[in-house]
Amino acid sequence: LSAAGQNYQIENPLPQDKLDVVLVLDVSGSMGNNGKLVSMKNAASSAVNTLLEAGNNRVALVTYSGMAELVRFGTGYSRYTFATTASTILGKINGLGFGGGTNIQNAFFVAQKAITARNDKSRKPVIILISDGEPTYYHTSLDSHSIGLGDNRRGDGAHSGSNYVWN
Repeated sequence: LSAAGQNYQIENPLPQDKLDVVLVLDVSGSMGNNGKLVSMKNAASSAVNTLLEAGNNRVALVTYSGMAELVRFGTGYSRYTFATTASTILGKINGLGFGGGTNIQNAFFVAQKAITARNDKSRKPVIILISDGEPTYYHTSLDSHSIGLGDNRRGDGAHSGSNYVWN
């Protein structure tokens, strides 16, 4: 694992560690090719089952294509980000479709915001990305207001280049 341009401390979780895992799932148009969406759903479902069977872990979902979205569980005022019940999460995963470009940068931004916003920070934060390839959108600035709204999004949704993951 590497993070270009940053000096992040990378820790390998121990089996007894409690985790807050954000699964970042690519639902761009290319995921509709060659059964990739089905494979991604199977991998994500397997990860959810494994993580939650270990006990005391929580899982959140971020889906992304041209922009990312944090999946919320529950209804009304009882909406929450991190879930501990596999059936709740698997229902959302099974319902995913595909379409649009690929904005990995925005997906990591949304995942990081979910981790930062946790009320209970006693668990180790983990982000797991499942994607089929290169980003087709990027942001020219990581200003939280601009990137969150997509105001500074660039790219055409079909082609990638060296600027697409510079942050």
